[in-house]
Amino acid sequence: MSWLVKAIWVDYSLAVALTVVLPLALLIWAFAVGLRPLIQLLIVYWRVSSLLAVTVYLMNRRSAHQFLERGDGAAVDPNGSVVLAGLEHCP
Repeated sequence: MSWLVKAIWVDYSLAVALTVVLPLALLIWAFAVGLRPLIQLLIVYWRVSSLLAVTVYLMNRRSAHQFLERGDGAAVDPNGSVVLAGLEHCP
């Protein structure tokens, strides 16, 4: 794997750890200890982050339907022009 792929995976892993795993662990710990103010703050966090997750999902779903993929890996828009051709070979 190239250094770019490794950097992307590290970035993704850190993002998941800091935005999903850590708040979930804090919420479970706050319930176990009984810290009411922290529980309320983390519930607000999860409400906002779930709205963001739904928004990102819908945006990705919409953009996925706008492009068709050719056999060689290049994306083609509905008008037939090639976009994102050759990105798999970027350094």
